[in-house]
Amino acid sequence: MPGGGNIILMPKNAKNKAAAAVFIHWITSAKAQTGLNATFGAAPQHPDADDSNALIDNAQRAYSSEFFTSEYATEAKKAFVQNVLM
Repeated sequence: MPGGGNIILMPKNAKNKAAAAVFIHWITSAKAQTGLNATFGAAPQHPDADDSNALIDNAQRAYSSEFFTSEYATEAKKAFVQNVLM
């Protein structure tokens, strides 16, 4: 989950694609996202998850900005795809 969990994907060479799909379904569910929020303070990405323990709540996250400049983000994504996914 590069980017701290805001992105999740199944690697092209996953040995067990069905297990990966089940994991992705679970980790992105409102229940799992609420649990991660309660345990770690992680900001849930699922719109139905409870974000009451998030360090920054949904209302405040609306004012966030990209961490990387667009040029750097583009290059970082290319490098990730090339070095991790291929």
